[in-house]
Order: sequence, then structure tokens, then C-alpha cells
Amino acid sequence: MAQPDDILVDFALDTPSTSVLVTYEDWLIDRDIAATRHEHVLGKNLEEVKDLKDQWRRQWRELVEKSFTEMETEQRPQIWSKEALEFQEQVETIKGASNRLPAGLILLELAAFEAYWPFEKKQKQFKGLSIVDNTRESCLRLASRDLGFPTKRAEELRKGTESAQKAISHYWYKLGAGVMAGFGLGALAFGIAAPFIGGLVGASMGLSGAAAVNAGLAALGGGSLAAGGFGMAGGTVVLVGGGALLGFGVGAGGGRLLASITPESALLSSAKLEVVLREFVLQGQKDTARVQEIILAQRKTIQALEEEVDRLKLAGEESDKRLKELDQAVKLLRTAHERNIEMAAK
Repeated sequence: MAQPDDILVDFALDTPSTSVLVTYEDWLIDRDIAATRHEHVLGKNLEEVKDLKDQWRRQWRELVEKSFTEMETEQRPQIWSKEALEFQEQVETIKGASNRLPAGLILLELAAFEAYWPFEKKQKQFKGLSIVDNTRESCLRLASRDLGFPTKRAEELRKGTESAQKAISHYWYKLGAGVMAGFGLGALAFGIAAPFIGGLVGASMGLSGAAAVNAGLAALGGGSLAAGGFGMAGGTVVLVGGGALLGFGVGAGGGRLLASITPESALLSSAKLEVVLREFVLQGQKDTARVQEIILAQRKTIQALEEEVDRLKLAGEESDKRLKELDQAVKLLRTAHERNIEMAAK
């Protein structure tokens, strides 16, 4: 039986790969600002809209860069220019690696990435902003090619993640998506921005502080950022593709997971995990044994969370509203787990 750390390594990006991911995301935002035209702003002042997008980008970069300075690693990630030699060399390294999963995880996170969500609950200055569809499509195609995939691969991963979210959440998703539409957010942003709107993101998970948790969610499209803490060697710093859920369950217990989990973040992480298992582990590596190990680890996360929720209910340590949210998160995780079992059994 695989050890927890072995499973987590499957979902980990090292420092250079993390730099590649955030560089791609920053590039996407930069391209979007440059591509925004009058026809995209629905009667609003074009220059004001572009300025707001630029403001959001600066705040996002500050958040990400601050988290990187707090990492407990010798080498820390950084946001490069896409034209930088370091970026180009690292992309070629990832593209040529025999293990294609890191490249796939980068592409998945980029495909799921959204911008212009509010950083705080009552912040509305970015309301209605969105990435121009044509810009996203062109960037995803270029990134797919850069990383050695067919040009439409990232778009397929985005659609797969959206489809998994809808299937896992059922009616609850429809209600939530309607609420989030008021913020000008799409299907994936529902799982990204809602934790910020709800004011629940920011509590320390015992890894590298609240700022790092915030920045990890911001940088990685809703994923979680972990500076060490799981005993993995080789400078591993980031868990993506839904792997953070497995880490909290088997490595740190339900308490850390509860510090930041919301129904929305559970939904997005579960959807990404399903896509990784289907697209890369089953279809790519054809490793059914690994899928079974990951599904067992997923179940341990759910059990840890269930036990912690029961403890909080008995102790009266959380509000009824928070307990309701945690119950909803557990239900979503259970549904995602059942879907993964069905997928592995086919």
C-alpha cells in the first residue's frame, strides 16, 4: 500500500514548475487587458475597465509574491516574464520529461484559472469584469502547444472540469451559479471566488500562514498551496489538481482542512481531482492501481472531515451557518468520491 507522501507527490509541483504556472496565469491576464476592446465592455468606459483589470492584476501579483516570500523552502517560486530565458528553459524541461503529469497539472490549473473575483467580501469594484473568451482560447492553445499537448487540450480540460462540477453539485450548483452570476463570474469562477466572497479563506492551515493560503488559492485557481509540511523531498511546494484534499485527509487530519474548506472550494478541488484521475492517471498512465490508492486516500479525507464536524457539533464551537456549510462540503465530497469509484470500476 502506498504511503500518503507517495500519493501527494503525484499532485505536487516543484518550485520551477510553480513559477511556470503563475507566469502563464500572469501572462493570460496581461494578454486579456491588452485585448479588451469597446465591444467587450458593454457600454462602459474602455479605459476605466482596462484600468480596473490592471488594478486587479497588481493586487493578485502582490498576494502571490507575498506568499512566495513566506515559503519555508530554500528556493522560492517567482513570476517570470514569458519571454524570460528561465521560463523558456523550464517549459522545455517540463515538456520533455517522461512523466507527463506535471505538465498536465499545470495545463489543468491554467485552464481552470479565473480572474477579477473580489479579494474581500464587500469588494465590488471588479464586478462584471471577465476574461475575453477569444483571449482565453488563444492563450490556452499556445500553452497546450508549449507543454507538448494538442492545441485543444487545455480547452478540453476546462470543459471537463466544468462538467464535473455540475455533475457533483446537482441542484446546489444551479442555485450557486445563479448567485455568482451577479458578480460576472463563470462556472469555474463559482468554485474560485466564492470562498473569498464568503470571507472564509485566510485562516491558517498550519502550513505557512494565512497569507500563503490566500495566495495559493489566488494563484492556483482555487487550489491549495503547501510549503512543505508533508515530508516530501525535492523541494516540493505546491499541491494542485485536487491533491490538497488528499493531503489534508491523510497527512494533517480534518482540523487543517476545516480551516479553509467551503462547499465551493470542495467542489472545485473535487472536480479537478476527477479530471486528473480520468484524463491522466487512467487514460494517460493506465494505472488502475494508483487510481484505487488515490480513491482510498480521498475516503480518508472525508472520514477525517466527518469526524471533525461531529466534534464541532458536540462542542458547540461553530455557528449553525458554518456547520451547514461544512455539512454541504461533506456531501459534495461524498458524491465526488462515489463518482470516482464508478469511473474506476468501468
